[in-house]
Amino acid sequence: MLDFEERFATEEAYRNYLAKSRWPDGARCTRYGRDHVWAERNGRLFQSSKCGHKASLISDTLFHGTLKPLKLGFRAIWEIYIHLQGISAFYSQRVLGFGSYDTAWAWAHRIRRTLVREDREPLEDIIQLDETFVGGKT
Repeated sequence: MLDFEERFATEEAYRNYLAKSRWPDGARCTRYGRDHVWAERNGRLFQSSKCGHKASLISDTLFHGTLKPLKLGFRAIWEIYIHLQGISAFYSQRVLGFGSYDTAWAWAHRIRRTLVREDREPLEDIIQLDETFVGGKT
């Protein structure tokens, strides 16, 4: 947790990380994919110099449509990721300070849905789940 808090000490650090994750080679127009884009509103909004299209940093991400700070979203992801048996909405409401159970549940559901890859392949051969092996010859 200390490493996490040091790495992401400010909201700007979260924005920079998200921008680098979305566009490893620099920001691009979300409509046409062009690379002539500039940042506005402290890196919260990007506008294409060619077509004028504007896109939010969080558009088309799991943070799309939320007014919550990125810090809360990243912390929620981290909490779900580190707990091997998962976390309940009651736990995330208490630990993350969500105002209601419904909000905590919606965030957890959104994060879990994002973790599923649509193009995933079926599991084959020997699979290791935590400390358990499934499949293969006995």
